[in-house]
Amino acid sequence: MATVRWTSVAFWQFRAVVDDVAAFSSKAGGTLADRVTQALDSLETFPRLGRMVPDYQDQAIRELIVGDYRVVYRIVGDEVQVIAMIHGSRDLLRHMPDGPWDIK
Repeated sequence: MATVRWTSVAFWQFRAVVDDVAAFSSKAGGTLADRVTQALDSLETFPRLGRMVPDYQDQAIRELIVGDYRVVYRIVGDEVQVIAMIHGSRDLLRHMPDGPWDIK
């Protein structure tokens, strides 16, 4: 069973996205937060559930698509490290934080 942990940047991105969506609809913001949380909970049992991120060509860097957003994570041993959450229309390589990532 894997442990899911957030980088500080990814958690900030998550909160910013949820807050932006909630500014238009508090229900939609809550729904998005729940969907992301449920998707990440599934990674505890199935860490390779997401697809490999095509931009990186590295089996350890994967993503889940939740609505319009890409939740990017990497697998390190028995740990899943969430490293970014960005809108699917954005250029991932341009908006990804540089490593090494600060894991919470």
